[in-house]
Amino acid sequence: MHGGDIYTAKVKHDFSVNVNPFPLPLKFLLKYVFSFASMRKYPDQDSRELIDCISKEYNISPDKIIAGNGASEIIFSAVRAVMPKTAILISPCFTGYSHALDSTGSKIIHFALDEKDGFEFTDGKISELKDMISKEKPEMLFLCNPNNPNGKLYSKKILIDLLECCKKSGTFVLLDECFMDLTGKAKDFSLMEKLDDYENLLIVNALTKTFAVPGLRLGYAFCSSAEMLSKIKVQFPEWNVSAIAQKLGAELFRYKKCISKSAVKLSAERDFLSKELCKIGFKTYPSDSNFILFRSEKENGLKEKLLKKQILIRDCSDYQNLGSGYYRIAVKQHKENKKLLSLIRKVMGA
Repeated sequence: MHGGDIYTAKVKHDFSVNVNPFPLPLKFLLKYVFSFASMRKYPDQDSRELIDCISKEYNISPDKIIAGNGASEIIFSAVRAVMPKTAILISPCFTGYSHALDSTGSKIIHFALDEKDGFEFTDGKISELKDMISKEKPEMLFLCNPNNPNGKLYSKKILIDLLECCKKSGTFVLLDECFMDLTGKAKDFSLMEKLDDYENLLIVNALTKTFAVPGLRLGYAFCSSAEMLSKIKVQFPEWNVSAIAQKLGAELFRYKKCISKSAVKLSAERDFLSKELCKIGFKTYPSDSNFILFRSEKENGLKEKLLKKQILIRDCSDYQNLGSGYYRIAVKQHKENKKLLSLIRKVMGA
């Protein structure tokens, strides 16, 4: 189950998907209109113009970059490239990883983070996970930074510690950084600078959340192993990235400077939402991203009650290690956030 199902019921405000709520510049919207002409041509199977733009943005050689039909296609293709007998997932984490692993019949080992620690890594938990990796020797480990659904960033020290452990055990690491840009803290937390140090590392990213273009379906990934990238690309269908997605994706990288402003605004709104949710009586979990995980011990039907008001939030009961009473909301612009809080108070009688 994912957020964004605005088709089953009538939805006016969608807080279930975690995309940038601040609009793109008008200049880009005009480029969108003009991009329609590219529909009359087959896409470049190698997405060269797009990958060249990604290469310049990250100062990474083009031969270490692949583009996909959203991060989901890359995740599925990476799993098929590795074909892991066993994989370790941190729980809670993005449900798409288990979906990809289920498609290959892989055995999934869940490593649970503790609610009392805010679902964050402690020194004890890092030690436990390293012991598990050394014992099980899984073919894959999935990490999401910031983690979804709680939005908390893992430090470089933690990730490098785990990468070193995986290097010894022969474990391939898929690191999902799709929300990294919206934290405004990529310089301090992204592992892009360590890419060449670990051939067992694939860093996945996407334009979906950063620029609020989920319908465009455009993801990309980095790996220093030419052999692994080749194995992943073989899993792609021909023309996997549409001509429009390639054209607009290349254009979007020219607006990357706008994202730092969005991150500052999102931080302020996230703090506002968290404080107000606590006042209502929810338990909120620390987040560095553009979404908040919170828990209600009394109200388990919050999603259904808000849906009657045409507000959609993410019910997190299907996340491993969560359950009934957990919800996730996206951080939006102030007016929408106030609207959400007002309706929550009404349906809860607060």
